[in-house]
Amino acid sequence: MKTVNRMIYRFLYDISLRKKLLLSYLLLLLLPLTALTYYSYEKITRIIYDRTIFSAEQSFNQTHEYLSYKMYRVLKTSDQIAMDSTIKRIMGRNLSDYRIIDQIQDMYDLTRYADSYRDPEDILKVRFYVQNGTIYSQENVNMFSLEDVRNTDWYQKLMTSSEKVVGFPSSYTNDSEKNTTDILSLGRKMISESNYKIILGVFRIDISKGMVDTILARANTVRDSYTYLSNQDGLLVASSNGMTAGERDYAVSAVPDSGKNGVSTVKLDTGTVYYLTRMIPGTDWQMITIIPESSIIREVGGLRTEIIMVLLVLSTVAYAFATYLSVSVTRRLSRLVLRMKQIQDGRLDPVNLRRGKDEVGELTENYNFMLKRITTLLEEQYTLGQELKSAELKALQSQINPHFLYNTLDLINWLSLKNRIAEVSSVTSALANFYKSSLNKGSDISTIENELRHISSYVQIQNFRFLNSIRLEVQVDECVLPYMIPKITLQPLVENAIIHGILEKPDKTGTIAIEGSLEHGYIVLVIRDNGLGMPSHRLEQIAMKHDGDKGSQYAIRNINERLRLLYGEAHRLSYESERGEGTCVTLKIPARKHNDAEAG
Repeated sequence: MKTVNRMIYRFLYDISLRKKLLLSYLLLLLLPLTALTYYSYEKITRIIYDRTIFSAEQSFNQTHEYLSYKMYRVLKTSDQIAMDSTIKRIMGRNLSDYRIIDQIQDMYDLTRYADSYRDPEDILKVRFYVQNGTIYSQENVNMFSLEDVRNTDWYQKLMTSSEKVVGFPSSYTNDSEKNTTDILSLGRKMISESNYKIILGVFRIDISKGMVDTILARANTVRDSYTYLSNQDGLLVASSNGMTAGERDYAVSAVPDSGKNGVSTVKLDTGTVYYLTRMIPGTDWQMITIIPESSIIREVGGLRTEIIMVLLVLSTVAYAFATYLSVSVTRRLSRLVLRMKQIQDGRLDPVNLRRGKDEVGELTENYNFMLKRITTLLEEQYTLGQELKSAELKALQSQINPHFLYNTLDLINWLSLKNRIAEVSSVTSALANFYKSSLNKGSDISTIENELRHISSYVQIQNFRFLNSIRLEVQVDECVLPYMIPKITLQPLVENAIIHGILEKPDKTGTIAIEGSLEHGYIVLVIRDNGLGMPSHRLEQIAMKHDGDKGSQYAIRNINERLRLLYGEAHRLSYESERGEGTCVTLKIPARKHNDAEAG
């Protein structure tokens, strides 16, 4: 286990910061969460759709079977009444010799029969419609006059129908037949036994519409779905959603195939709906269940919300782990920043961090090398007192600038915590290149090409800090690049142009142009900026070399001193500036290549 841990830590320390963060997010967040979200949503959506439709179909079938059973019992009762010889005999009486006493007895018998067939669970009432002229034809409780209903819708429908039993809602009846109970009715003809063409009368069986509505409601397993019965005319007979019998529902006419069983779809003005249809045996009633697709989608949406909540929890856990991973990566940067703060107190202790091959490890190595170099130069200054070494030491101390390095490392740390992977890599690489150029392998002399790379790294870092507000333009002849110059000569001039020129402008943006050419044995380098510029008295101070010991004044004096020690009076550093227009610095030094510089 220890060996495995050691290998993992070595791997994490050796790969770049960008790869560390990218790897953590790919493995812990992006890939698994994207795949899980897509798979879960697609799978559960299909399951919910199938489960909802299956449940609705099962409920529809069970409700249909139960309602068919109820109607079967009522139809069986109608068969018993239609086949009863006593009822047929009474309805077929000849009125010419129909005695009053016989009429009274028949009324008693019909009343008894009507009461015997009444079932409190299924049948509310049995109505007999008999010949007009008998004393019981106006009884209007169980017996009614046939003449009074000949013009009603239900009677007309019964007479014209070829069906044995015809069902209809209460809207087909007249006012005298209605009572306080909302009813559905089944009508049937009484046929003579001797001649099937002779209709002796009719009877009606009334059942409770509320009972039918309650049964239909059992089929509604999906929110906003509803179930109803409709007749051949497309009128509602009963409905689970409280619609009045006899109304015409918008979905009735939209069902394309009333004889089709199973689940189908149809598009209505209000959207797509699923529907199930089946006829009630022995009647012309069709049972239909309507399921809006939007209701199923809402159920899916509810579960989708739950999935998203679970994914958010998983994302939070994964993000916490990724944060822990990024902190472990940036911990060395934090320690390096802390050590940079200690430099301001004069503590030049090296940073003891686990050495790695990534940018932080390289930066730490360069930092420790600079501290070692500074320590060596300090010892040489006190022991030898050489003025040139003192100038070099001050230049290096100026370039190691704790504020600049601390600000840059703090920027890297901030970008790492914000997971801005590409920018972390770019800033770190630029800082490493900056100090590589500063150190120049311990040599005091550098090429102009290396100095330009040094400036480019510096401006790149500053642009990260100041949001790309500085534009660098380099127009130096290629023949000039191999010539030598004291290292860290141009960078302080560029730094002054940024801090005291461009950043002093209201918009804090500007351009720095560097030009270089070879003229009569001299290298001429010109640094121009379009910053705020300097007043005339400041130019006079620079020309008289009345400079202070801090900031840009110290940098200019340091450059002059090192150029004087190396070239004597053969160099020139001059300034031109106009307030509000910018500053131009011209540096002229003897043209020397590597061997000549070492000999000089």
